[in-house]
Amino acid sequence: MPVFQVFGRRQCIPVPAWIQAISSFESFSTEALKRAYGLYPNRHVQNQKLKIGITGFGKFGQFLARTLVRQGHTVLAHSRSDYTHVALELGVTFFEKPHDLCDERPEVILLCCSILSARHVLLTLPLLRLEPGTLFVDVLSVKEFPKKLLLDVLPTNLRDCNSLFWQLGQFLAKTIVRQGHQVLAYSRSDYSSIARELGVTYFHDADDLCAQHPEVILLCTSIPSTEAVLKSFPLQKLERSTLFVDVLSVKEFHRNLFLQHLPPDFDVLCTHPMFGPQSAKDGWSGFLFVFDKVRIGTDEARTSRCDWCLNIFSSEGCQLVETPCAEHDRQAAGSQFITPTVGRILEKLDFLEPTKIDTIGFESLLNLMDNTVRDSFDLYFDLFLFNKNSRQQLERFHLAFESLQNQLFDHVLDNLKQVLKLEEESHD
Repeated sequence: MPVFQVFGRRQCIPVPAWIQAISSFESFSTEALKRAYGLYPNRHVQNQKLKIGITGFGKFGQFLARTLVRQGHTVLAHSRSDYTHVALELGVTFFEKPHDLCDERPEVILLCCSILSARHVLLTLPLLRLEPGTLFVDVLSVKEFPKKLLLDVLPTNLRDCNSLFWQLGQFLAKTIVRQGHQVLAYSRSDYSSIARELGVTYFHDADDLCAQHPEVILLCTSIPSTEAVLKSFPLQKLERSTLFVDVLSVKEFHRNLFLQHLPPDFDVLCTHPMFGPQSAKDGWSGFLFVFDKVRIGTDEARTSRCDWCLNIFSSEGCQLVETPCAEHDRQAAGSQFITPTVGRILEKLDFLEPTKIDTIGFESLLNLMDNTVRDSFDLYFDLFLFNKNSRQQLERFHLAFESLQNQLFDHVLDNLKQVLKLEEESHD
């Protein structure tokens, strides 16, 4: 049984050869397609019918769809151009929006876009709406680029993408419940047992949660999934003036999302607790809590509700810091991006390891490297992608490294010139 790199997971696992062929497509042909999907009579999967979503429904996507439909698979398609009539002729269900395609829960996503547009297509797909374990397949003519792209952009596991950030939700809920507040929760994955242990009322459907008319909605999603969550949220079932609060580490991007997608009557409080389940496992006291009252109604009830939310953290000993979202991102680009960048650069230096004569500074660098690699690359990438200041910092970091390198070489040349000058003078 061969080893196949499953996109969306950071490990190789053994799978049947017919799945491996799907990821290859190095020289595509009808024969290769038959091998890929195990459509020969002696294949044990020959009767398996799949629901396949095609993104990029140009000529090549249509070419593949024709055969897939003939084989009995359910084929869905999305493309920026309108191919509704072509899809109807082929027996394909066409969607103008990627969200609608993903809501159909296809088992396979077939990327038939151009090489240049592949990153944009992946970043605009609402991954939160897909089932855990969804298989991503590319048919591009180059392989190393899409492999790296898929591994970088896709969550390591679609289910983990939710559960990782639900850990933060559990972490916050534990303290909020202890303070005597009523806490309701919803997530795509089933955490009803954990919620019961924490004293939280759990809902399997967002509509049911919103029907309870919570005064505050606390978003503990991942950075890239926030827009999809907001778009799919049944806002019409909430009371007018409901307060939305986020706890994400990038602020301006989410501030703009809130203002774009939430009705103007809703209040918005953007926050960033500068701690998490690991760093604050013994309590929140002494940690920073950054916030920005983006849009809070002027009546006493709404201002009091906002203050009550902030009091959840101040009463636990957090140091509250009010900062505009844009300023937060500017300042955080150093601590949140440059710091892990240095750690990841050190990780690339395979020869770095403890020795018997380590200096305190070197030990600090090793600790930085160890702490950095514990965090997922997905989070690091999100901090780069969704904070424009991070990109500027990376460019400045690169220029600073070049400047330092040039300074060293210039110094070598200056010393060499001095030596040559002294030698000439000695000959004279």
